[in-house]
Amino acid sequence: MNAVITAAVAAGIGLGVVVVLAGLRGTQVLPTVRAEGHGGVTVARLGASVVAGLVGFLLTGWPVVAAGLAVGAWYGTSLVGGGSRHRDDIERAKAIAKWTRLVRDTISGSTAIQQALEVTALVGPRAIRPELSAFESRLRQMPIAQALELLRRDLDHADGDLVVVCLTSIATEGTDDAAALLSRLAAATDSNVRLREKTEAGRAGFRTSMRLLIATIVIGVVGVRFFFGALLDGYSTLVGQLWLLVVMATFAFGAWMMSLYARLESPERFSARSLEATP
Repeated sequence: MNAVITAAVAAGIGLGVVVVLAGLRGTQVLPTVRAEGHGGVTVARLGASVVAGLVGFLLTGWPVVAAGLAVGAWYGTSLVGGGSRHRDDIERAKAIAKWTRLVRDTISGSTAIQQALEVTALVGPRAIRPELSAFESRLRQMPIAQALELLRRDLDHADGDLVVVCLTSIATEGTDDAAALLSRLAAATDSNVRLREKTEAGRAGFRTSMRLLIATIVIGVVGVRFFFGALLDGYSTLVGQLWLLVVMATFAFGAWMMSLYARLESPERFSARSLEATP
C-alpha cells in the first residue's frame, strides 16, 4: 500500500511540475473547457492549481502554503506567462494588414467590392484563413454588411474592427478613393504592429525576470525546508501560519504591483453602427 501511495504522490508531483512549467511558459497542454457566463476556463489551469496545492501540502503540511500555491498557480499564467498569446495577436494583426492590401490591390483593378472580397478571402493569410473562409461562404448567402459584421465578430481583433468598418463604409456608401483609404489603413495597422512588437519585447524581459524571481524564492524555501527544517518549525503553529499568511500576502501584493507596471492598456474597441433603417 505504501508503494502505491508513494507512486501516486510521485506521479502527482511529476504531473504538477509539467503543468506548472507549461503554465509559466504560456503553453496549453490540455483542452479548453468553456462555461457560459464564466469565460474560458482551461483544464490545465485548474489542474495546475489543484496539483500545486496538493504538492505544497504534502511537502510542508501547511494549509496556508497549499492555498497560496494553488492561488499562485491559478494566476501565475497571467503574471509570468501569456507570451504565446501576445505573439499570436501580433501575427493576426500582420495577417489583417496583409489581407487589407490584397483587397486594395484587387479593387485597384476595377473589381467590384463584393467580388474583391470573395477572391481575396480564398487566398487570405494563413493566420486568419478560417475566418476568411467562413466569410467567403456567407457572402453568397447574406448581404455584404451582415457578412462583414460576422467577420468582425470572428476576427475578434481591434485591427479587424477598423478594417470591417472601412469595408462596410465602402460597400454601403461608396468612395472615390477606396484603394488609398485601404492603403492608409494597412499602414496604420503596420505601425500598430511595430509598436506592439517593441512593447512585447519589453514584456518578455519582465516575464523572464518574474520567472527567475519565483524560481529563486521557491528553491530557497524548499532548500531551507529540507536542509534547515528546524528554522521553520515556528510556522507549524497557528500563530506561525498567520505570520506565514502575512508574508505570502506581501509577496502577492508585490507581484500584483509588478503586473500592473507591465500591463498594456488597449484602447476601447468599436464596430460599425447598425445599418438598419431607423424610423
